[in-house]
Amino acid sequence: QWFRADKSGPCVDWVVFVPRHAKKPCPVILHLNYKGNDLIASGRTNHFLLPLGEFAARGYVFMSANYKQISSDGPGRPGEPLDGVFALWGARDPRRTDNTGAIMAWAWGLCRGLDLAEKIIEADASRSVVVGSSRLGKAALLAAAFDERFSACVANQTGAVGVQLMKRDYGESIAAQRLVFPWWYCQGLWKWAGREREMPFDQHMLTAMVAPRALLLLDNQSFDWLGEVPSNYCGNASLEVFKALGIEDNYTYAQKGGHNHCDLPQDHYDEVKAYVNAFLNESGTTKGKVESFSSIAKWNKSEWIDWDTPTLR
Repeated sequence: QWFRADKSGPCVDWVVFVPRHAKKPCPVILHLNYKGNDLIASGRTNHFLLPLGEFAARGYVFMSANYKQISSDGPGRPGEPLDGVFALWGARDPRRTDNTGAIMAWAWGLCRGLDLAEKIIEADASRSVVVGSSRLGKAALLAAAFDERFSACVANQTGAVGVQLMKRDYGESIAAQRLVFPWWYCQGLWKWAGREREMPFDQHMLTAMVAPRALLLLDNQSFDWLGEVPSNYCGNASLEVFKALGIEDNYTYAQKGGHNHCDLPQDHYDEVKAYVNAFLNESGTTKGKVESFSSIAKWNKSEWIDWDTPTLR
């Protein structure tokens, strides 16, 4: 996928799998990968087996590209964009605090992948789900929030500044993100480090931007840095927006431990299949819920919300 008319400069190589015997355009699963398209083509990600045969049998087009073609995952020079397609932004004023970070660049890349899907005759881009894990789960969530063409989003174990409330001073705080991953975000975020409770926003507002479309959030309570409690509370708070719109069944938050980061235990994998089938193929239904096996996350709505959820539909 080129971004200049003369096909010069950086590009994104998408690997596209289409069902061989489909009689009509198929729904699209869109994804960025960590380890390259060759691994994807072998039927694996770096975390789990990729069921390409099942995708084809169910009638899905699957598209993936390596995220580092859009932007590398490391600091650039002060005031400069990172490499890859991100370099097309050109030089930026280092004094500005709203320069785009890498995560938003990866989200932008997912939206451009959907542009490409619209040109693939075997693909029905009007029925699409964007998926991702960890930092690329953040990117998938951002892509779905800002691009209403996505029918559904599946974000797995996104961590801080993803599906995790940030009005706190422990765990993967804003200050910790600035120390470890400063190139992921615009510099304006750092003014809230140490002042988190003064923020006029929090991450449940981002997840709510996906409504009324379908949103499946998966979390792992086995790692402290994934924020067992703030992730759980974000999941519960987000549900209220879907309730208000009368589309509670479009939303699920599921939290479970006992597996590695980015892995999908069988019941979470079953949740993904049910969501994709329900919202892309209109096959089967889902029941919206917040599900957690946490022993320390004790969500009490009345402690946080002193108003009744309105009816907006």
